[in-house]
Amino acid sequence: MIADGRMGEHGTGNKEQGPSPMFHVPSSVLHVRAYNRAMPVTHEQMRAVLQEHVDAENDLDAARVMATYSVSDPVFEDAASGARYVGEQIVDENYRHLWDGFPGLRRQITRWTLGDDSAVIELTIRGKHEGTFRGIPPSGKEIEFRIIAHFQFDDEGRIAQETAYYDTLTFMRQLGLTRT
Repeated sequence: MIADGRMGEHGTGNKEQGPSPMFHVPSSVLHVRAYNRAMPVTHEQMRAVLQEHVDAENDLDAARVMATYSVSDPVFEDAASGARYVGEQIVDENYRHLWDGFPGLRRQITRWTLGDDSAVIELTIRGKHEGTFRGIPPSGKEIEFRIIAHFQFDDEGRIAQETAYYDTLTFMRQLGLTRT
């Protein structure tokens, strides 16, 4: 395989399909310029961006949060609710709804898993429901639960997509919206 993703004289693969399975090329070689992609984001860069992202969320600093996202149609997907927010303004509005309902919300990263171009963090989220959250009036109840968040990075090292996974039943039970 040639470093730009094309196959040598023995291969038949193309950029869309990837390398031919008859060749084993270490991923570190493929990332040089595979599929016309820029150099990959390093683990240190991913970790720094995610720490800034979570710190900015804890500080309720929308400008800093949005600065960690891709400038080209960032995506926040709430897998538990099925909601998908696309574009800077829409992602920003999602944060504002959360912060309106839980102004003292705190996140603490408890585990990191870093891959080639993505990362997963486990967080514990804590706060008090002190404002209206998506039409739900303040209950004054404390919440605490774990979230797994998957982050896909763009070629500039910013978050292209964040997908959050959590237990909605625990969230609803802690808010007093369900008993089971």
